[in-house]
Amino acid sequence: MTIRIQALQVHHDTESFQCGSAPLDDWLRRVARQHGGKGVSRTFVAVDPDMPDSILGFYSLTVGTAEGASLPPQLAKRLPKKIPIVLIGRLATAEPVRGAGIGGLLLIDALRRTVRVASEVGIAAILVDAKDQNAARFYEHFGFQRLPDAKDRLVLTVNTAATLFD
Repeated sequence: MTIRIQALQVHHDTESFQCGSAPLDDWLRRVARQHGGKGVSRTFVAVDPDMPDSILGFYSLTVGTAEGASLPPQLAKRLPKKIPIVLIGRLATAEPVRGAGIGGLLLIDALRRTVRVASEVGIAAILVDAKDQNAARFYEHFGFQRLPDAKDRLVLTVNTAATLFD
């Protein structure tokens, strides 16, 4: 199956998307386009080019700041008190394609976009909130580290993400 990842558009069928998590499904249906229109976040969707309206998975990105001291000690010692970050706010794959590697493709796409933007503006790290332990292990597989005081929040430095693509 060929997958294309693109910005969420009006023609994408958000109503039919089901990932097995009602809050994620609901966010895609009710909030993603609103946030995009207001510049709060950007949502990207995975689609099959043969069925370009059907969403196989999605993720959202937003920018913010984090306390450097909240990061793992080996990272915190090299950074200022407040650091610029990109937050992967949500990432989900549709139930029918779970286990097909689409989640990994979405995450890699999010990391590539962030590394590309970081070459133009300051971004020190990428943060993600894992919804459960399985999700946390998924992110750890890609090099994310758990924050000491928030076991559901994980971090990857932009420099580390960039090495994945060298």
